[in-house]
Amino acid sequence: MSRPQIIVMTPVRNEAWILDRFIKCTSLWADHIIIANQSSDDGSADLARKYPKVTVVENDNPEYDEADRQKLLLRTARLIPGPRVLIALDADEIMSANILDSAEWQTALQMPPGTVLEFAKVDLYNSPAEYFLHSGEDRNAWLPFGYVDDNAAHEAEIIHTSRVPVGQGKKSLRLKEVVLLHYNQCNIPRMESKDRWYRCFARVLHPEMNVVEIHRLHDWYDRLKFKFRVRPSPDEWFRHYRAAGIELSSIQVERFFWSDWEILRMFQKYGIENFRGVDIWSVDWEALRRIGIEMGISGIPQTPLQAPLRRRDRWLHSALKRTQYYRVRPYTDKLLKRIANV
Repeated sequence: MSRPQIIVMTPVRNEAWILDRFIKCTSLWADHIIIANQSSDDGSADLARKYPKVTVVENDNPEYDEADRQKLLLRTARLIPGPRVLIALDADEIMSANILDSAEWQTALQMPPGTVLEFAKVDLYNSPAEYFLHSGEDRNAWLPFGYVDDNAAHEAEIIHTSRVPVGQGKKSLRLKEVVLLHYNQCNIPRMESKDRWYRCFARVLHPEMNVVEIHRLHDWYDRLKFKFRVRPSPDEWFRHYRAAGIELSSIQVERFFWSDWEILRMFQKYGIENFRGVDIWSVDWEALRRIGIEMGISGIPQTPLQAPLRRRDRWLHSALKRTQYYRVRPYTDKLLKRIANV
């Protein structure tokens, strides 16, 4: 049987810190890479266009909407004729290099249309040399990052949604050799900024949600890190990439992050008071606002900001951190939710 076209679909917003590495690695095994660029101002789109396998499409949606962007990626990928295997990756997610000689991967490419391809996600620990979480080994969890395309519709949510069509009755294949390498924890300042943005976005999207619930959705790393089993990364995850001369370790950390500018825009649109209970106040938002004004960042507050925290809010944020390791945390959280609502 002839091999289907392998098409990688990736949303991008200011990913220049990792995008060159991502494209170089992915180009070794994929036939096409579709980049959906959303308002990048760090040169991401121009960088991507340098590579022959890349097609850049503009995501013109001014809002964050995973459902909309995945539909854009799918529509673009499906313009490529012939049988297709779709792989949905973020720019900080790189398939392990053993995909280049994995018999398991070759089996996946021959699965019938409509098959969901499930991979384990590996979170690297500060650098590619080590990892602290393997979703398959540690949680018995494989995630749907691939799809043998049958043109099925994709039903998705605004945030934390599936990236490929999934649904009841769909056949799936769980891959054990090839894993997805997540670079998120290799860029801690960026990760912390994105985490702040997720908390604020949850506050906007679900105003009915208690701030304690929002906090617990996003404090999993600190809550579980004492349980992490840090292990050396197998050489097979990187060998072929190194042999191709791809640099895999250095990290370029930006001075400012789009996600923090977006938080300032939320302050302007919804009022800073709405985010009082959200644990984001380790940042000097007024100092950042002044820098943003000097840089010409649009949509941010034009008047000085003052953290709206009450003494109760400061106590609540401190209590959430102190109780995150407690075995009785579900019970202490019930109390904290009542305090948060006062």
